[in-house]
Amino acid sequence: MRPLQTAHGPWRDRQGLIVQLQTSAVDDDQARAYGEIAPIPWFGTETLEEAIAFLTQLQSEPAILTLADLSAIVEAAPSHYSATRFGLGMAISQLQGNFPPETTEPAPQQICALLPAGSAALEAWPKLWDQGHRTFKWKIAMADLAQEFSELEALRRSLPPQAQLRLDANGGLSIEAVKQCLRRCDALASQGLPIEFLEQPLPPAQFDDLLKLSQTYRTPLALDESVTGLAQLVDCHRRGWRGIFVVKGAIAGNPLAVLDFCQRHRLDVVFSSVFETAVGRWGVMAMAAALADSGQSGLDQSGLDQSRLGQSRLDRAGPGSRALGFGVQHWLRPDGLDSHPNHQAHDQAHDQANNPTSNSHPQQAEEALWQQLWNG
Repeated sequence: MRPLQTAHGPWRDRQGLIVQLQTSAVDDDQARAYGEIAPIPWFGTETLEEAIAFLTQLQSEPAILTLADLSAIVEAAPSHYSATRFGLGMAISQLQGNFPPETTEPAPQQICALLPAGSAALEAWPKLWDQGHRTFKWKIAMADLAQEFSELEALRRSLPPQAQLRLDANGGLSIEAVKQCLRRCDALASQGLPIEFLEQPLPPAQFDDLLKLSQTYRTPLALDESVTGLAQLVDCHRRGWRGIFVVKGAIAGNPLAVLDFCQRHRLDVVFSSVFETAVGRWGVMAMAAALADSGQSGLDQSGLDQSRLGQSRLDRAGPGSRALGFGVQHWLRPDGLDSHPNHQAHDQAHDQANNPTSNSHPQQAEEALWQQLWNG
């Protein structure tokens, strides 16, 4: 398949871990829950090797840990272990009953579809439109600026007027290039062809410039690489960012802590994919469902309102609603976890843990704790 082109270079492979937590019981009535740990080191998370070392260290702990003990161990991990915090945190939260067993899959119009870079986007969007998508993301900062401006105008004019288009620079522009881009975007807006937002045009180190630019131009800016995990999210909010936050839930940290902060501060959040499997996707969708009803008060990390979560839906549209950044399935080969992770992952992980001769991974003896997956 075609690799994803970003300002950091082509992204060909995706590595991650599936973790299984199992309650202790004297009979067969054991509860199991699953989470995904899929780090992106160049995005600021831990490495896959660090995540594996952390899980390995857990095996040296007492044979049976309480959920409170495990939560404390996870929270004691370095703050940049945000993918590990998400994967284990989501599994712990499921065992605690903090998330419903099912989450309504959003309709295509509530999912932003990722387009290929360059002029190939002109040929790609009609098929995605026919599937029901109405919001699209297009990567920039990978070619000559004048060429990209020309392609941008052609793409925006080719889309139906009601379509939404997001631009993502992955921090790859200079400040002068950002100003030029925002002027072009503002000009399109004046013609009735607005850009929904420009995502992370400058590197995280240039936060002050991003903040000033967000207050200068008509086209909204969004933070992405600047808010890898919860610590960065809190810091950017503290420093004055009141614009859009693109939160990659699967690497953001403890799900309940992330939800609590987003809801208490009424953040303008777009949950986005990191090319996770169905296990991680389900977890982030559950987070998005929990945040969907913005009229609710802050979340209590000791437990969420189960009745509210059970009724949450992601396919409702309303004023100020933004499409989720999960339209990436057409970039991935099937991962074998296409059904609801609480069903299929349970069966796969249970079978693998009890079948050490399985050839799904060379470290199969460790698979009662994790399974390494590749999405290429």
